[in-house]
Amino acid sequence: MHIIPFDNHLSEGSEISLDLMGKKTRMAFMELAGSVADGFYEGGNTRQTSWG
Repeated sequence: MHIIPFDNHLSEGSEISLDLMGKKTRMAFMELAGSVADGFYEGGNTRQTSWG
């Protein structure tokens, strides 16, 4: 689980800019992205499909 701190820029509800986020919020999102990327499989797509 990742905790993303409150950030005034995100509360605006408009387009998000990393440059306008606070440092703690930006770092929390980078850690979240790293965790997601750790789950990527490096060997390519091996998912079975019904067409082959």
